[in-house]
Amino acid sequence: MILDTMHHHLDCDWIVWTDDDQYINPGWLYLPLDAFIDDIPSNKLIITANTKSAFTNVLIIRNNHLGRQLVVDWLTISLSGHIQCHGFDQAAMGLLLLQRLDRYILVDNIKIYTERKPLNYTCLYSEDGDQGCNKDDKWTCDARFEIALNKAGYKAKLFNQYADDVMSSYSKGCVNEYIDDFHIITETSFLPRFQCGLCTRLDDIESAGSSNCQLGSGNDVIRSGAINGWFLNHKAEFLFYESYINPRSCVYSGDITPICSSRHMRDFINIR
Repeated sequence: MILDTMHHHLDCDWIVWTDDDQYINPGWLYLPLDAFIDDIPSNKLIITANTKSAFTNVLIIRNNHLGRQLVVDWLTISLSGHIQCHGFDQAAMGLLLLQRLDRYILVDNIKIYTERKPLNYTCLYSEDGDQGCNKDDKWTCDARFEIALNKAGYKAKLFNQYADDVMSSYSKGCVNEYIDDFHIITETSFLPRFQCGLCTRLDDIESAGSSNCQLGSGNDVIRSGAINGWFLNHKAEFLFYESYINPRSCVYSGDITPICSSRHMRDFINIR
């Protein structure tokens, strides 16, 4: 679908993709998407937010021949059989990025990426889950992607803000100048975070939570001096409906109460 859209709109410089469970914060509806791409270097082909893992539920892709080739490479990995676990398309994007970091050969001055296990990263099903996932307690390759980036030297002093997870300096948007093709956009003093995972209030990032009541969803720490707010949210669509479509709500909508056990609920309240 993305590649087809790119070919059918060759007059467009950029293509924006979002999952169907993404929505715009009503308070930022006036902000044009151009605000997020104004200063993106010309060597960057794909833009994502500062969220753990190669989160593909919102992407901005440069619509030139290199951008279209990147999407072809992404699709090829997705269909190769080397991605067998969640998050599938985002795990394939992670493998694509790691391949481009690890090694390539030059054929007629064209980079050909040949490594199937770059930085020892795999996303395969096995009984023990050691290669990616299994049917029991290991279900996603998100953490494996961040661990591989740390092995590559893209380390960060701070863990994820809301959970004890490893988060690389790449995913935090700290090393954009050292990586070709991929770019992470972060919140600034005049722009909100491009995407927040499972934020539960309209007016801040720190309300982020998940269905098992762990504060997390891969959200990074808020940058010093930046706006504590978000442009796109993942899940929690009813915040949009209540605040934008329902005229009685207008601006304010109350917090989400996570669906979880009473023990986890107590932990959630204590953390907050």
